Amino acid sequence: MHITELRIRNFRSIDDLTIPLDRFTTFCGPNSCGKSNVFRAIQLAFQSIVSVDDAQRNLPTSKLVQGGPKLSIWVDCRLVEIPIEIQALAGVVLPSTEFSFRLTRGGTLTRKLGAKILAQAEFEQFLGFFLPVYVPPIRDLSGDGLLPFRQLIKAALQRAKGPGNIKQVSDAAKKLIEKKAGVLLDQQTTLAKRILRADKLSLDTSGLDIEALYENIGLRVHVGESHQPLSSLGTGHQSAVIMHLYRQLGEDMPGEVLYLFEEPDNHLHPATIRSICDDLRGISQSSQVLVSTHSPVFLAHVGFSPLRPLVQTAAGITELRKMTVLAHYTEKQARAHLESFGLRITEPLLCRRVIVVEGPTDKIALSTLFEKRTGKTTDQSDLLVIAAGSKDRAVVLSHLLGCLGVDWRCVLDRDAAYSSEVPYSKVGLNGPDITNGIAAIDTLNGLLDTSRKRGSNAANSLAAIRSELATARPVPQLLEGSPLKTLINQGAALNLAEQNQLKAALAANRKRESWALLAKARVFVWSSTLEGVLLHNAEAENRVETELVATGELAAPLAGNPTRSAALNNKLHGTGNKPEVLARVVSVLEDNGHFKRTEMNECFTRIFAD
Repeated sequence: MHITELRIRNFRSIDDLTIPLDRFTTFCGPNSCGKSNVFRAIQLAFQSIVSVDDAQRNLPTSKLVQGGPKLSIWVDCRLVEIPIEIQALAGVVLPSTEFSFRLTRGGTLTRKLGAKILAQAEFEQFLGFFLPVYVPPIRDLSGDGLLPFRQLIKAALQRAKGPGNIKQVSDAAKKLIEKKAGVLLDQQTTLAKRILRADKLSLDTSGLDIEALYENIGLRVHVGESHQPLSSLGTGHQSAVIMHLYRQLGEDMPGEVLYLFEEPDNHLHPATIRSICDDLRGISQSSQVLVSTHSPVFLAHVGFSPLRPLVQTAAGITELRKMTVLAHYTEKQARAHLESFGLRITEPLLCRRVIVVEGPTDKIALSTLFEKRTGKTTDQSDLLVIAAGSKDRAVVLSHLLGCLGVDWRCVLDRDAAYSSEVPYSKVGLNGPDITNGIAAIDTLNGLLDTSRKRGSNAANSLAAIRSELATARPVPQLLEGSPLKTLINQGAALNLAEQNQLKAALAANRKRESWALLAKARVFVWSSTLEGVLLHNAEAENRVETELVATGELAAPLAGNPTRSAALNNKLHGTGNKPEVLARVVSVLEDNGHFKRTEMNECFTRIFAD
């Protein structure tokens, strides 16, 4: 028996969240996204004793202020492969049913299995077949690292039948104590009769709690005649041993164990983390395993299928990111694409937003401006800015991020709005030029050895040039066939009417209209390039020139140089390999107010604002 779907409502940061679960499921996401709250909700739903304090402590504060007396925490679990005993308890003859938990703000508790409301005794019976066990980060066993293990060993021993079971041991221990104590207390018989007017005194063992012994259970490692506590070994060894014990105990339990492992990879060596991951997969063969983690190593090892990435909205609400990556890519393809951008699975999934830009100058400039305005780096704000390397690669990465359910934005140069045809021929060729060119190509074709790869490639190139000369020189088209159009179509962000409106706005250079439409597609397009935006007027050119001279990028001012603007543009473009220089230029421009009421300011607002 295990849970295939979990729905939680009105619990801490969770408003209404539905999560599909496998036998092995891994939760990931930025800090404070709600991973622990999912585990807390499951624990509460299967907690034996529940009070009004549990409601007051876990209902969202905003709803406590506004909600009425019927405001409730809801936890619904879809259970499958339920045993005959649970079917009988639920009054169903099906292998699946719902377990529902409701707790009102006033402390009224309702548990239902199917359509049947469970009394406390029936709920305890249900727990005999489904036992959730929360496992805190396994750092070491000196603190509470063994607590979940003790709970399991207690349940397993209590259920053990045959000679020497726990009840028999408990009864025997009480009788032995009473017998030994009787020798001492028999001497008090005279006192009992004279003062108490009773026949005798005996030892009361009814309050003897043999279950308290479980709290002191530990593990020892034996080597020959010597032994030492497991807690004296390294953390990695402790974790590995405990994982194997959990697997064995899960297999030996008569019902299903639901393990909630919180950061089991905490502070472990990469090789040990991969081993722990494999152990958890092994445990999931007999028990359901839910894991929360931040570990890049763990997530890279586990792959995409088990992942349930969570994120917290600007309003503080936990949501599940919708992942469709395996519908568009194989696991191998998705990994290869990410790695081509220098990314691991975890980096986009563990951040709040990814900003995709074409080149390093965009990345440096926007990251510097963010730090200047917020006082924090993009890393500190859980933002990831990635230079894709080209407009086409930026489109590929943006699509992949969308398939991962990541919140992304993309910044492109103006030429990304045009089709990518690159003509071979010059502008304005006349008839004789074209005729002579075709004749020359035909002559060259007769000289090529097309049986070899190099000759075949040359023939293909010449054929493309000949075709262009014989027909017409291609003219790049606005929007149609462009990287920008590909990106818009991949996300189905704009309908046909909106795309036509965008095309008209771009053609007429109506910036605000085009920015508003592109915002629906999560894209911002510069009016030219970033360098052109930085050098948007003469005053900005003067400021940039001064800084480039001060940093040694220019030997002297370019005053009077007719190609001054182009030279400054090229120098700025080259500072993508000198981040400290470009960061200084951007900082000076910001400090002197050059970005006010410019598209740099517009871009900043649209890509970084929540």
